[in-house]
Amino acid sequence: MNLAEIWRIILKRWYIAVPMLLLAVGLTAAVDQAIAVQYQSTSMISLLASQQATKGTNTLPGTENPFSNFDSSLNDTADFLTRRVNSPTDAQQLATLGVTGKYSEVLAASQGPFIMLTVQGPSAASTEAQMTTLINYTTQALQTLQDQENVPTVDMIRSDVIVPGDTAVAQTKTRLQDTLGAAAGGFALAILVTIAVHSILESRRKGRKGGRSGNSGSGSGSGSAAGSGTDSGSRRTRGGMDTDTVSARFNALTDPRDLLDSDRSALISPLPDARD
Repeated sequence: MNLAEIWRIILKRWYIAVPMLLLAVGLTAAVDQAIAVQYQSTSMISLLASQQATKGTNTLPGTENPFSNFDSSLNDTADFLTRRVNSPTDAQQLATLGVTGKYSEVLAASQGPFIMLTVQGPSAASTEAQMTTLINYTTQALQTLQDQENVPTVDMIRSDVIVPGDTAVAQTKTRLQDTLGAAAGGFALAILVTIAVHSILESRRKGRKGGRSGNSGSGSGSGSAAGSGTDSGSRRTRGGMDTDTVSARFNALTDPRDLLDSDRSALISPLPDARD
């Protein structure tokens, strides 16, 4: 079945296709309204070396610049911190603090102890507030981890927000994809239903047409047989004998040669004996 045939079926069964297409439009609108708009905000935190590592010692002087003293231990600490904040236990604590939307903390793609924070929420204001809470919680979690290990203050790894939480932006891509998917599915369903109903109606129409043709043929055949039987009967019963026999006898009686032969026989036949 090609596109031209499908289009012909749609035009022929428009009274089925139009309601189905309207139903597909309604379904698409319902899906679009049912999907809530989500807002997203992002931020980035960097881990910094401790004050002692930055100042250095008498034998190994420091740079006095925390942004020029990134070593591999900071990367390991950033990885450990993201795993801790993404854990179910911390997720429950964040929910009690108001971070009810979907959030995540991952290491940034660039090399270094950089943590990317992402928060989603139902509104721009709510998302931005949740991002502020998540930043503060992550900073405090780093401090708590080091306090549990009794790390001196001068040796504690520090954190700094290098990209504050930006303005929350509506995420329309997912909603648009879901809406387009619903529209495509509804349109395809409308076409399939139209073709299916068309096939059923065509099968029934051909069945009724075949039944009428069969009945007409049987009736004409019976009539012809009855007429033939009547004619044959009339030929057989006319005058009590077959018409062929009557015709043959009539021809025999009216043949002149038969009359001459009968007269000649009468003339030459011997006379009766007088003595008789």
